[in-house]
Amino acid sequence: MTLHEIKANFGLPVTYLNPSRLTPANGRSKMGGDETYLIPEIDICPSCQQKRTLILELYKDEFPETFFPSNTDYLQVKTCYNDQCIDISDIVFKLGFGKILDLSPNRESMESHIPTVYFEPIFDVEIPYDTYESIEQLGLIKLLGVNKYEELIGEFTAKIGTKINGDIFVWHPIDIPKCSCGKKMSQFLQISSYEPCLQPEEDSPYWEWDPSLGVFIGKVGNYHFFTCKFCNNEEVEYRWDDL
Repeated sequence: MTLHEIKANFGLPVTYLNPSRLTPANGRSKMGGDETYLIPEIDICPSCQQKRTLILELYKDEFPETFFPSNTDYLQVKTCYNDQCIDISDIVFKLGFGKILDLSPNRESMESHIPTVYFEPIFDVEIPYDTYESIEQLGLIKLLGVNKYEELIGEFTAKIGTKINGDIFVWHPIDIPKCSCGKKMSQFLQISSYEPCLQPEEDSPYWEWDPSLGVFIGKVGNYHFFTCKFCNNEEVEYRWDDL
């Protein structure tokens, strides 16, 4: 089987958001800065009573491949970076959904260490490895041998960086949550501390990498949101990993 056939048979569609524009091109979706709309459920940190920092906002009309619960068209991720609330043992990114027509515009500007950055998305596939392999894929690995198979697919395995769908990029294995239907949940959003699109010539070892947009998830960690794509259960689970 050729690499083209492997990608066609086993590849997971992925949208690399590629946050690299300081001015919007054709879209409103972005990372950092001020949120456009308020989602009251995730706006204020209950521990310190301060506004949470905006990490990401996505619009369904721009990224329809993203999971949106029924009757929603706006997604927002926020967290609290106030000193008294930062605890590496319990990093929590709050995910909120809403319908724009029902949301109030944000009128308050908040100073943030995360700059406003817009996207230049790239669409591709990632071949799952040690995560979502099918019986057929496992059979092919056995037929070709692990070393030859790894060499063949290496360029198309999971990537670090903020992305929609695709495979999970982790420094250390994590347990992929299971739905009540018994199937593994699928990643629908990954947020990363490190954005390779901002350092395309990076050649230092990964343990020297620093968060590139001010998004702190441990030490160059990744945050993963999951839902089930096999049934109508719209439950969302999350996991995070740290370098």
